[in-house]
Parts: sequence; structure tokens; C-alpha cells
Amino acid sequence: MKSRRFRAIAFVQIADAPVFAMDVLEWSRHYRCFLGQGAFDVAGFTARVLEAGYKGPLSLEIFNDGFRAAPTVITAADGYRSLRFLEEQTRELMGEKAPPELFNPPAPPEHIGFQFLEFAVDQTAREQLSQWLRRLGFRLAGKHRSKDVTLYRHGAGSSVLDAEADSFASAFFMKHGLSLCASAFHVDDAKQAFERAAAYGSKPFSGRIGPNERVVPGVQSPDGSLDYFVDEAPGGPTLWESDFNLTDIDGPVEVGPLERIDHVCLSLPADALDTWVLFFRNAFGFETEAAVLVPDPYGLVRSRAIRSRDGSVRIALNASMDRYTAVSESLTMYRGSGLNHVAFSMPRYLRCNPASRSGRRQVPAHSAQLLRRSGRALRLAG
Repeated sequence: MKSRRFRAIAFVQIADAPVFAMDVLEWSRHYRCFLGQGAFDVAGFTARVLEAGYKGPLSLEIFNDGFRAAPTVITAADGYRSLRFLEEQTRELMGEKAPPELFNPPAPPEHIGFQFLEFAVDQTAREQLSQWLRRLGFRLAGKHRSKDVTLYRHGAGSSVLDAEADSFASAFFMKHGLSLCASAFHVDDAKQAFERAAAYGSKPFSGRIGPNERVVPGVQSPDGSLDYFVDEAPGGPTLWESDFNLTDIDGPVEVGPLERIDHVCLSLPADALDTWVLFFRNAFGFETEAAVLVPDPYGLVRSRAIRSRDGSVRIALNASMDRYTAVSESLTMYRGSGLNHVAFSMPRYLRCNPASRSGRRQVPAHSAQLLRRSGRALRLAG
């Protein structure tokens, strides 16, 4: 584009796409996607078009079998968000030359990692999950001041078990059973993070707040689960100090070996993967890695990893068209999208809690131990 001269550009059609080695016509007719879902430098192309003086519309021309079969409301919303994302990226590339009407949302926040994972439970499920957390060395660190919520901690990894009646978590449990109903991200500016997500069309969420408890901004994910943004003011009380009665109920515990949440993996319907990629890219400012095909004994799993710019938050998104893969079975069990596994980082050697069923043992850092119960997993990664 830079090396060519144009008298006029009459009309511009754009699309993104993953990078495949296949017939170009088949690639073009079946695998186009919205901006931000593929791997092309569409923003760079758009910047050159605008610098050439184009002031007309940008038309999305998407040939995609999955989009044709998907609900039109979801497809339209993704198309709208993708165009806003394109405007933001193009504005960044053009700098001072950018047209003022290009979308200019709040900048992505600086991420510091996962603040906590929140599980929807009833009394039975809470006891079941708490037993597994204790086996991994988590301690019961506190109880919420006004809700039936318990906090388990190990290193910088925190898990919240929410059994509050007549709440978002209870409704989520009725629909999905024991499940991950919310994730919280530690950021430098929670208000800015929330405003960015809302500017991209994410639905805000606000739950019941007790006296002197913190208001934690949050938005809904594509599957209806929640994402919270948490920051900490220097010298001020932490979220745990504000909202929980912190007590070492279980008594002294050995520190380690788990350090923090390394990543989480979500199982998604095959037609929802691109929607989730776009959600995390525009609302959170996350970056993506190339999609890969992972073999399963009963088929193939398409996996795409996303991460915060500093790498402190990593999420793997897995989807499969094959009926009996672990991902597909997980979708059936959860009755929708759900947690595939949680991975915790650890030092060079992992020492399992003596209470584990096979006793005390060492596992090399390059290996992983997968603990399963009822199809749900916690992965320990070196």
C-alpha cells in the first residue's frame, strides 16, 4: 500500500483469518473471521488505507460456515466489537495522524495475575472441593463477613467457595453444578479495566454488598460467568481484609509448594471459541498465540492460548467438534462452557501433601500431576 499511488479508493472490504496451509479459495470461502479473531495485520492495512485519504465505510465480508450457523445476535455483536477493536489498533499505529473519530477506549490495564477463582457450590460440593484443596496444601484462611463464602489460600493462589443462597453463585450452581462461576484479576486500576470492558459492550455486574465491604467491579463473560477486577491501594486494606474474617482455622500449615495460579483452561463449544478470543482481546487487551490442534483419544481438540501482556495471566481455550473428546464430555457434564483444569506453578520439585492417597512423593519439575474427580481437574505444573 505504501509504495502505490491511488487517485481514489472507492470502497474497502476487510476480513481476518487464521493462517492455514490449504487451497486459497477454500481458505477464503470458509475460514474468514472478524478482526482480532485471526492472525492477519488488518490494522496495518487499514492504517495505510486511511493515510491514502480514504474516508468511506469499512465493510466486513466474512465467509465462515460457523458464523452462518450461529445466532445472528452473537454474530452481530462480535462484528461490532471487532470493528471497534480495529479502530483502536489503527489509532495506535497512526499516532497523531489518526482521524479523531476512531474509537479510543481506556488503555488495557496492567495485570498482576489472578486474584482468585470462585467456585459455585452447595454444602455437599463445598466439602468435596475443600477436601481436594486441603490435599494440595491449601488452608482455610477465612470466611466472608456477610455471605456463606469461604476462602482457601496457598501461596499467591486463592480459591473462593461460594454457597450463598439466592445469589448469582447459587443460580449458577443450579444450572451447572460444581463449577467456576467467576474469575478475578489483579490489575493496577480496577476502574479503568472495568470502563474498558464496558466500552466494548461487556455487560456490567453488581452483586449484594454488605456494610464496609468493597465494591468490586465486574462484567459477564460470553457464557454468563463473571470476571472481576481488583486493585489494591498502597497502605489500604486488601480485599481479603475488607470482606473476610481472616483466621487460620486449620492451624499452622507448611508453606509451599504451590506458588501461584499459572493458568486456567476452559472447555468451550466449538462455535464459541472465536467469540471468547475476541472478548479477551478487546475487553482485557490480552494477546493471543497461534491456534494448535491437540490429539485426544477420541478426536481432535482445537486449542488457543491467550495471555496478558506481561504474561501474569494465561488462559487456554479448548474446543472440539468430535463428540467423545474430553472437551465435549466436559460440556455435557457442565451443561455449557466450563473449567477444564487449573494449573499451579511450583518450585523445582513438587512435594505432595502426605494426606494424598499415594503418600509423600517427589515429581520432577518438567512433569505434571493431574488429579481428577468427577471430571474436574487441578493440574500442578512446573
